[in-house]
Amino acid sequence: MRIIVCAKHVADSTEIRYDEEKQEINLRNLPAKISDYDRNAIEAAVVVKESSADVGLDIVMVGGEAAVKTLKEAVAMGADKGYLVEGGWEDPFDPLRSARVLAGAIGELDEPDLVMCGLVSEDGYNGLVGAALAQLLEVPYLAPVVGIDPGEGVVTATLDLGDVLRTVKAPTPCVLGIDSSMNVPRLPTVLQVMKVRSDRIGKFGLSDLVLAAGAQGELARSVELVGCESAAVQRKGIVVEGALNVAAARLVASLKDEGVL
Repeated sequence: MRIIVCAKHVADSTEIRYDEEKQEINLRNLPAKISDYDRNAIEAAVVVKESSADVGLDIVMVGGEAAVKTLKEAVAMGADKGYLVEGGWEDPFDPLRSARVLAGAIGELDEPDLVMCGLVSEDGYNGLVGAALAQLLEVPYLAPVVGIDPGEGVVTATLDLGDVLRTVKAPTPCVLGIDSSMNVPRLPTVLQVMKVRSDRIGKFGLSDLVLAAGAQGELARSVELVGCESAAVQRKGIVVEGALNVAAARLVASLKDEGVL
């Protein structure tokens, strides 16, 4: 069985700041990482790989040279090899464009049985890439997946539909949108990332892909980010009073009521 995970190189969302004066998100000079939701997809794929010696796992990512380090971290989680599509664009919020490039990159590799990706991306959060990718590859799309049991020519998946967990079967190849509740991703150490050799990282240019060479307008922009604004946050302003031990107990109870603890 072959698995390909599509992972995204994103700015660290914990470091993002909103510029009220310019009314824009400041993404300049921010540290980058694997999109957290794609980490769940990688973890799900690695668990399948660890269950059988016959499973191969590759990572595909779009980005410039700065994404190489991120891709190596993804490979260090347990993949065999990573592939970077270079010559991308500055605007990361066009899901159809991303899906076209990912489909082209997957087409350059041996046909996978399963393609996995995070249900959403940490930056765009639109949840469209997986569905668009499945349509471009002309295969079934299952989401949001919280459990998988791959078999010979078929995959059984558990889908979290809110109040209902639904178990479905689909023929392979297919695309799976992995929900973040499925697992807790492993974190590779700095040493593990450093040990990922350069020969485990392959690169494609956009001109290498069939879609770029054979179809006019395939990479034309379909979605453009034209603006954003910060949503107002209303604080509850709860004041906990009393003796230290009583106040601490009330604080803990309040946090439990809010679902924080």
